[in-house]
Amino acid sequence: MGYWGWRPLVCGAFISAWVAGCTIVASTNSPAQTPTAYPVITLTAGRLFDPTAPPPIGSSPITLTPSAGTQTASLVEVEPPACYPQANGSLLCLGRIHNRLRQTVGAVSVEVLLAGSAGEREASAFPEQSLIPSGSYAPYRTLFSAEDAAAGHEQVYARLLSISDILPADVVTLDARVTSLSRFGAGERIEVTLRVVNPLETPVQTTRAVVTLMDEQVIGYRSVRLTGETVIDAGGWRELTITVFLHQPAPVNPTTIVYIEGQIRSSP
Repeated sequence: MGYWGWRPLVCGAFISAWVAGCTIVASTNSPAQTPTAYPVITLTAGRLFDPTAPPPIGSSPITLTPSAGTQTASLVEVEPPACYPQANGSLLCLGRIHNRLRQTVGAVSVEVLLAGSAGEREASAFPEQSLIPSGSYAPYRTLFSAEDAAAGHEQVYARLLSISDILPADVVTLDARVTSLSRFGAGERIEVTLRVVNPLETPVQTTRAVVTLMDEQVIGYRSVRLTGETVIDAGGWRELTITVFLHQPAPVNPTTIVYIEGQIRSSP
């Protein structure tokens, strides 16, 4: 693949660098599908500090300009997925995308391929968060049918299909800190409590929370669309509690990656 150089990366540009991985994890008592229910929202509000006003992410489109001689595919990395057989025979593959660029990126699409003697099976994945900030991650998931999984495969590949440099103008990201992790059942789910902070000078309606748990690879993640009374005042904070279902046992202190996005609300 050629170098992008200083040319802008346009929306929908295709990248053909494959990232190989082959991690098939024996089935545990994980659900057949990733959960999509709403989290418990603890309606605890407060004020941490006098608000500051950094420019909101997504205020205008950007142009991705990798350093000369650097391949874009190495700057936006699709990490190989871990694949988990499900009780209904399907195969759930979870991975993450690492944005090594100096800019936030927008919509991303990924292709996951099962390869074996019986042929190849392909499936697309689209991260559920609107933005991937510079230096941060976005998890992705794809589910192969029982028929595809039963066809047999020896390797799993993932690649970045497309990436957009156009950011939604009305989306901002908020700071979040994990305050506690609680295990339930036989350790197949973890309840993550977060403190979400709004550092802006205007109220923000929190709209989505994405929590990813890692043990070298993605062992579970939850993307939740937030509804109801989820506005955080300027300089204020709110707690969220989100349950993540695991697809293999977690270590004592799993790596936890949190992403919170919202929309700026006009002051009354």
